[in-house]
Amino acid sequence: MKKSVLFLSLFVAVASANAQMGITLTGTSYTETFDGQNKLFYLSDPSSVPGWHVYYNASSSSLGTYDDSGATSTYNYNDGNPGADPTYGCYQDTSYHSALIRTFSHGFKNSASNDGMGSSLPIADTNCWEQSALTNRCLAVRQSSAAGWDPGPAFCLHLNNTIGQNYFTASFNLQSLDAWCPRVTTWGIDYGFGLNPTVFTPVPASQITGTLTTGGLTFSDNAIHVNFETALDNMATDVWIRINALSASTGSGLRTTTGIDDFNMTWANFPEQVAGLNAAQNMELVALGNATPDNIVLKYNVAEAGNYTLAISDIAGRTIHSEFVNAVAGGQVATFNTLHLAPGMYIATLNNESTRAVARVSVQ
Repeated sequence: MKKSVLFLSLFVAVASANAQMGITLTGTSYTETFDGQNKLFYLSDPSSVPGWHVYYNASSSSLGTYDDSGATSTYNYNDGNPGADPTYGCYQDTSYHSALIRTFSHGFKNSASNDGMGSSLPIADTNCWEQSALTNRCLAVRQSSAAGWDPGPAFCLHLNNTIGQNYFTASFNLQSLDAWCPRVTTWGIDYGFGLNPTVFTPVPASQITGTLTTGGLTFSDNAIHVNFETALDNMATDVWIRINALSASTGSGLRTTTGIDDFNMTWANFPEQVAGLNAAQNMELVALGNATPDNIVLKYNVAEAGNYTLAISDIAGRTIHSEFVNAVAGGQVATFNTLHLAPGMYIATLNNESTRAVARVSVQ
């Protein structure tokens, strides 16, 4: 009995700790550059990068296994251009500077970024000492044949919620950091909900731009842009965004090292908390069915009969359409036509001099 109580207490403590490891978004944008050689990526370390966690053995139904062994050591990349001096291009070679050149073991690493080194030397001319000194860093992972590392690594961003926020987009740099590795890894982006999600949904390829492969004897820095559309809107629970390799690499030979850098996310804020506003004013406004660029069907319920104004605004707050509505007390359904809206998220507002109701409308 005591063991059961102790286990339960530990489980609750761990669950409570993990629940606090996400970040709460404010404003309309968020950026993480991963810069600084001493940044860690631990769930429990106060010096870690807030909200970011690293897992291996990840799948479409599991976060995977938290990696508590990596992301603390500096991984020096191999740009594939050693030239005449073998200290250039930090490949594994025990006959040259073995104290500084990291082995090719798997794990998450704090690596020099390949998007610029902040000095007069181009990246192709950096040696291991210079890489270790660079403050322009990225979060990287070295894959291997060990279980859970090919496939299975995932860079994860944990948000506490997205209440009152919508229309999320993200951009980041996906870096191939070892030009001597022929295997190709294909990366994907997905999302899940809850403290420990059991279902992750991939972002459709049509909503992603940029090259999502690393390896293949390349040393590269690819710009990736993701449009989550309405998938992450107004979530009152934890939200996980993952950059992952859930499919096995292709080809033969060495597996590559992959980095992510300069992650930026943007979103819009609802004018007000829709549900709270409507409940406070005893009004109802709901979009029914699938809205189209020309037609929106709204259900509204007002306590007072009279003249109201219906306004359709975009996420920047600009009024796109406005018309008068002669409403009777109680519930009604009305179709609003000839709107000429572009696909996207809109806010519908129904108001008179004293009351107001608000609804989200997604135009397909």
